[in-house]
Amino acid sequence: MRFKEKTLRRLGYLFQLMCNCFALFVLLSQSAGLAQSSDPTLVDFRREGQSLFVDVTLEVSPRIDGSSEHFFDETAHLARMTDGMVSFGNDFASLLVRDVQIDETGAVIDLAFTLVATIPSEADAVTFRWPQVFGAVVLRQHGVPEPFGGYFAQGQFPEAIPLAGGASRSSQDIAVQNFISGFDSVWPHGLEYIFLAALIFLKRGWLRPMVAQLAALGFGVACAVVALPFVTWAPTQVLMTWSLPVVVLILALDNFVMRVLSVWRLALLFGFAVLQIFGFSAALNSVSFANAHVMPATAGYGLGFLVAISSGVLLGYLALAIWYGHSLKYRGRVIMPASLTVLGWELYRLLG
Repeated sequence: MRFKEKTLRRLGYLFQLMCNCFALFVLLSQSAGLAQSSDPTLVDFRREGQSLFVDVTLEVSPRIDGSSEHFFDETAHLARMTDGMVSFGNDFASLLVRDVQIDETGAVIDLAFTLVATIPSEADAVTFRWPQVFGAVVLRQHGVPEPFGGYFAQGQFPEAIPLAGGASRSSQDIAVQNFISGFDSVWPHGLEYIFLAALIFLKRGWLRPMVAQLAALGFGVACAVVALPFVTWAPTQVLMTWSLPVVVLILALDNFVMRVLSVWRLALLFGFAVLQIFGFSAALNSVSFANAHVMPATAGYGLGFLVAISSGVLLGYLALAIWYGHSLKYRGRVIMPASLTVLGWELYRLLG
């Protein structure tokens, strides 16, 4: 018994250390100051004769690495930033930047510009590899039958797209691609989502509370997806920005103070899932994503998000709770200090 208690204490300390190290790693990896906001970048492309026109619309922060607010006003910088973005076969296209427009009326800068590339005579497809600063991207093809269109999370890119059209994808393909996007939004860089999964399995050391909380999330995802054709709701940017950190703070505090699983906690997780789904759908609608593709894209994203959260809970249960969850000292040695660590880190991130 004493050996088990010592092991439990050490595992609790190790879990806290892992939380701190992972949070520090994610913070440092994001400290480069990427310009992308929460709204996806819109990339429209079309062919006119032997020229390819790529219209880019994105939001950037007012200042990046101490630069001036007109950092993106220079076409030379835009050319360097998008170098290698377009290729035909194995050859990168030489891009000409033109029609730069900047709107600084809001909290972020709305930037729009056009890239022009010459299409080689033998080229029949184009490949895109946009820079990381673009964040999530909605790509749309124009002027061809059965045009290509899709949503791509940061770091995801499409395969070669036929210039003559015919690359329109099925609902199943869109759902699968966005399932991957939803999973990627949590693992490996979605620190607050990972904290959310940790707080769910840290509520109690038993399996039933974990399943109940995941069921609340899943029910919220399912209800929101079913309601999409009938309900038009675009959550505000403030609500989308603050919902996740607020939920993490509330769950961490609840873990620290309360022992039992409350109904209001399940309602909170249900509402959070609904908000995530409507927020993702609104982001696609804001850039005029094809209406027929919004529902399968959102359903795939929601399922990927749910599976990612569930996998985090399962990993925590298998690694820790299944062995020590019924110990009388599990709450004092693991749940309370780990939840307090997450609570402190979140407050530091928000207020620091």
